[in-house]
Amino acid sequence: MKLTTFGKTTIILGGMALAQGAFAQTWSNGNTIHSIRNNASDYARADVNFTKAVTDPDFYINDVAAVDTGNWDSNFSVNFYGGYHDNTAGTFYNQYTAGTLITGEQNWNFGNLFQGLFQVGQSGSIATGIYSAEFQVLGGATSSSTDVLFSYVHSIEVVNSFDFTVSSPQTYLTVPVGSTVLIEHQLNNNGNRTFLANSRYYSVGAGGDQFTFDFDYSNYPGQMTAGSSFLANHMTATALANPYAEFELNTGTIGGFYSDDENSIAANPTILNPVPEPASMAALGLGVLALARRKRRQS
Repeated sequence: MKLTTFGKTTIILGGMALAQGAFAQTWSNGNTIHSIRNNASDYARADVNFTKAVTDPDFYINDVAAVDTGNWDSNFSVNFYGGYHDNTAGTFYNQYTAGTLITGEQNWNFGNLFQGLFQVGQSGSIATGIYSAEFQVLGGATSSSTDVLFSYVHSIEVVNSFDFTVSSPQTYLTVPVGSTVLIEHQLNNNGNRTFLANSRYYSVGAGGDQFTFDFDYSNYPGQMTAGSSFLANHMTATALANPYAEFELNTGTIGGFYSDDENSIAANPTILNPVPEPASMAALGLGVLALARRKRRQS
């Protein structure tokens, strides 16, 4: 792992960091390689971290760049993303806007799933292989500064497919109001490499407010060796007392060949049908029966 300070180099000796010059914010990088498929929808987010003491000079992060180190492809697009966890405030999924002054004591992690300072995508077709570039964080004392605050070499592996499938065994579920159902993922690594099922996702359209959803993050496999399978009881859905209508729940797996890969692999949709709870149905039935008896007496 490489560390640098603001405009200076930090030397690591026996686990201790010695700055060359005055102390300022300290940077480090996380994973140095990600995998994406050769299509326009896949992307990777590269993560970096920094700490800033209250006495360190305030500064701006203004942009990011990728400098070719020999085999980078011009069809990669590297853009500023800015999603971070603020470890000082204890807040997650924050969004930093380039050119905003950073003040005071800070400890930010531009990383982990769905976060990152760099977002790498594709503007055109790229042949399979591993490509590397020097990733640079640009900024400085003003909102127009382009000093290299931090840099490290990052690699992207482009593949045609992961040969990994995910399916939902539950294709249609009738759920009484107030009841909870389990939604599963059948995961199959059909390839000859280890696949990391890092997380899962779900999306709902109209009617999704009829349910609340909860994840069991402990029941997802993470690393799956070649040829392995796993049945994940990963999610529950509880029907609420809202207007009843069927709707489609879309889920899938997020992963790839490396930690924090964010490639999405969709499962088949599950149709959820919220219905009145049994007690309500019984009460409705009694009401209809009473109305019928009243009509008979009146006639």
